[in-house]
Amino acid sequence: MTNNEFARIIDKLQKKDIVALKILYEQYFQRIYMTAIGLICDKDDAYDIAMNVIEKLINYPSDPYAIKNHIGLLITMTRNE
Repeated sequence: MTNNEFARIIDKLQKKDIVALKILYEQYFQRIYMTAIGLICDKDDAYDIAMNVIEKLINYPSDPYAIKNHIGLLITMTRNE
């Protein structure tokens, strides 16, 4: 997924489009989860972190088109969580 496609998905999420949530979850949950496992080595906590990141993306407060590197954003969100 490109940055522009990711921004469109977040834009749709901000408009409460449930299909966008499905796409986001299918594309990125596993990646976020595996990143979290790599950081903390606990499956339950990694799952919680991944869900929290997805939730934060659902409620993303800023302009999604200002995101320059969506993979970097996801990694940073995961590390911060």
